[in-house]
Amino acid sequence: MKKRTTTLTNTEDVQYHLYVAEGIHRGIERAEKEGTPIIQDEAEKKFGKWTSK
Repeated sequence: MKKRTTTLTNTEDVQYHLYVAEGIHRGIERAEKEGTPIIQDEAEKKFGKWTSK
């Protein structure tokens, strides 16, 4: 995991950090459970209309 270089300064920062970490954890567990995660190219095609370049 990438080393964080910023300091969490308030409860909102801490809550957001925990929210993101939990989402990542759930995503990893789901990918392991389902066996076949979506690769980057497939995700970009699937969600391309909502992303900007």
